[in-house]
Amino acid sequence: MNKKYKILIVEDQAITAMEIKHIVLGLGLDVVGIAKSNQEAVEKFEENLPDIVIMDINLEGDRDGISTVKDIYEISKTSVIYLTAFNDDKTIDRAIETYPLAYEIKPFNKASLQSTIKIVMTKLNKDITERPISNIDLGYGYSFNQDTKKLYFNSTFIKLGHQETELLSMLIKSKGQIVSYKQIENEIWEGNVISDSSIRTLIWRLRTKFEYKIIETVPYEGIKLVINTHK
Repeated sequence: MNKKYKILIVEDQAITAMEIKHIVLGLGLDVVGIAKSNQEAVEKFEENLPDIVIMDINLEGDRDGISTVKDIYEISKTSVIYLTAFNDDKTIDRAIETYPLAYEIKPFNKASLQSTIKIVMTKLNKDITERPISNIDLGYGYSFNQDTKKLYFNSTFIKLGHQETELLSMLIKSKGQIVSYKQIENEIWEGNVISDSSIRTLIWRLRTKFEYKIIETVPYEGIKLVINTHK
């Protein structure tokens, strides 16, 4: 297991959180944060984009761990290990709906949690080996991750709106071919009739995220992606 996975621990009990951290560090992994509430968990996840989230279900605040996982999935899919005292059918059924890779019952022991984390890492290693290349090099230092739908300039994350992300994905899929204004209207607005200015505004917003001329307008037809091939 060559990759040093990043782990986010979400646990409202400080002593338990430190026990989990000690186990994770003992496996040579990187703990990128500890959160005890939904808000902290979502913020730390968006900031660090961890590979694995170890999630308690009973958290501070109104939203529990299962709801927090759903909020995290709105940012990016990730691997989840639930670590909780809840073992009732209703809670487990709710957790299953979020497709966790493991569900551990408290109180836990070191060997059991170590084994669970190792099994999850083995699955992730297998997925990485079998997964096609997800990072698309757009040139000029820009890249787009097709799995997480994230845009980067070198290693700096550039935040895109939902429609901007959809439009960039369309341009990448077209592989340099023209994407017509009608295609944009149909896919992003799902066929609803909108004004030309709405489409132009969306294109302008996406263009402002790039320092270089990566998106080219083809008069009366649409737009296309111009990828710089010079290294």
